[in-house]
Amino acid sequence: MMHLSHLLPFALVLPTLGVSTLPPLPTDTGVHVPLVRRERNAAARGDGVVDLNALLRMVNCTRAKYNYTSSADCTTMAPTGPSSRGSLERRQTQSNIDITDQGPDDGYYASIGIGTPTQTFNVLLDTGSADLWVLTTQCTNCTQGLAQLDTNRSSSIRTSTNNVSFVYGQGQAAGTVATDTVSLAGFTISNQSFGAVTQIADNILPSGVNFSGIMGLTPQAAPNTVIGATPFWQALLNGNQFSNPEFSIYLARNKQRATSISDTNAGGSLTFGGRNETLFQGDVEFFPSAAGDTYWYQNVASLTLNGKPIAINLSLAAMDTGSSFFFGPPDVVGDFWGQVPGSAAVGQGMYSYPCNATLNATISFGGRSYPIKSNDFNVGTVGNGTGQCMGGLVSMETQPPGSSIPPWVIGDVFLKNVYTVYHASPR
Repeated sequence: MMHLSHLLPFALVLPTLGVSTLPPLPTDTGVHVPLVRRERNAAARGDGVVDLNALLRMVNCTRAKYNYTSSADCTTMAPTGPSSRGSLERRQTQSNIDITDQGPDDGYYASIGIGTPTQTFNVLLDTGSADLWVLTTQCTNCTQGLAQLDTNRSSSIRTSTNNVSFVYGQGQAAGTVATDTVSLAGFTISNQSFGAVTQIADNILPSGVNFSGIMGLTPQAAPNTVIGATPFWQALLNGNQFSNPEFSIYLARNKQRATSISDTNAGGSLTFGGRNETLFQGDVEFFPSAAGDTYWYQNVASLTLNGKPIAINLSLAAMDTGSSFFFGPPDVVGDFWGQVPGSAAVGQGMYSYPCNATLNATISFGGRSYPIKSNDFNVGTVGNGTGQCMGGLVSMETQPPGSSIPPWVIGDVFLKNVYTVYHASPR
């Protein structure tokens, strides 16, 4: 049985493809499950103007996700209920899962099955959280039109009265713990615990999105688990259901093509048990985890803007596909935007800058630097006619003394620029 060690190497390589389309995936590399890309939720209106209150809520909830305690408007209940490691089904060598992009680049989802008979749901993929949850038909205020799990239809489900609440960058979801058969791309866990959500808050699933929950992809020991269950991908790995102890993600870029939240485009690829070598060029370079196995950690070695280095004192970073933004220490973020003429602090660690500015930025891990496309920093315009846009690099709060909380959270602003391999044992 494979277990996570204290080294969790992951790899970054530059993708070979353009910003919005994927070629047909080869049939000899496994099953490809689609990822869909979603729009910026309530933080950006249909005209691209940012809703500052919604943006602040997203930022504060992401801070709360990593236990920055001053973000009091987003709180997580303590874990309740027994841990479930699941029973395992058949083994596959590798599975490649297409992912879909809905709207202008704010989240990526894939399709899973739950129950007997199977009910199908789209779930957001989140390497910054541990738990799986889906909406149920008992949900009292859920977004209309989204798929909801009917627990009465599944002959294999086990429900409980253990209450749970999940906090993410856009809001909260609450319900109870359930256990049932869960499948993705031919992989199956017969006893996977998950959150059966009966209530949502803070516009976590706004009208127009096409996913009904979230699948966490952190290492097993992630401190932000609410349920306490083994994450789905780790349960597959523990049961030797794929030969290589890794999964890989490529996030496509469709911001320029999407015109509304309901637009969907090919969003990239998730591969369990290997990597899709049609989606990147060059060698895969692995970096050992910077701080154990609680998140997918790396150390930021350097950050530059227009060729000028930004001084870095704190380097620990968590890789988070569930965050649309790119968070850093307050002094670093302030110095970064201070080098952009016309930029301005708008409060709560956020900055605006001239929409026509070119940001030639790079970030490095180990000895290799990776460029970040200038437009990926643009969250949306501050207001019609202002010429100012909101920046996707946002300040985390100042860390308490001796804290192990990551001062960097590397979200989709950066991750769209690379192909990422998450490996669950030392190489």
